[in-house]
This record gives sequence, C-alpha cells and structure tokens, in this order.
Amino acid sequence: MRIQFNPSVYFDRSVEGWTVEVTGLETAFTTEESIKGKIIASDKKGWFDTDKLYLDCKIRTGQIPEKVYTLFTLNPNGTATSLEVVEHSQKWAIDFWDEIKAFFAKNEFADDELIDSNHPIYRFSDFELINEVNRRGIFL
Repeated sequence: MRIQFNPSVYFDRSVEGWTVEVTGLETAFTTEESIKGKIIASDKKGWFDTDKLYLDCKIRTGQIPEKVYTLFTLNPNGTATSLEVVEHSQKWAIDFWDEIKAFFAKNEFADDELIDSNHPIYRFSDFELINEVNRRGIFL
C-alpha cells in the first residue's frame, strides 16, 4: 500500500538528513556501502510503500554533530515502526545487518511462480550481465 509520509517531520529532523529505501545488503563491505538502496527526497511529504524497509539519518547540531540512524517500516495508518535505532556509532551500518536480514527473509516471495525463470535475463550470470552493460556503455 502506498501512503504519504514525511520523514523529516516524523523523525523531527530540523537541520539535515536523508532517507533511503533499503533494497539489500552487501556484507563484503563493513561501512555504509553494505546497505544497498536508493535515496528518497525526504525533506517533504512523498509517497512511500508500507511493504518496504527504510533507513533515516538525522543530524543533530551542536559542538560535535551527531547522527541518529533509524531503520523503519511504515504502517497503513501513516505511522512508522522503528526496528532499530543507532546513535553516533562508527559501525552503525553493521548494527543494522540482523534487522535487514530478518526483514528480507520474512518478506521473500513465497510463490515461485512470481519469478519467470524462462525470462531471457535468467540465462546470464551477474558477471555476464555487468559485462554486457559495460560493453554497451549503459550507465545505471
């Protein structure tokens, strides 16, 4: 379900921050690069999905700016459910791994028919697809 939501208001973000729709996890990295996703314009009300996972960062001002990271999902009534909150940690991304893994494990497609294994794209490995994209000069 799509609902309107404003992260900067909900998380009381008065200065700076960002919101990302989390799309996966790459554990080869131990920094923020381990959390895959796409940035969402989070300084205004926008459309969000209740079946997706989001990560919000708010930056507190002061002598030493601190970041507060919140991993959350949205409810159909427009409220957020915080799954994990990490404040000003060097390893903040790793702290979210268990919750991210649990979310995606719980929300995997249960019906194999939703994936068409006969689709031509499934004939290639990730490596082959990346090489073909690079060969064609397509930038994603």
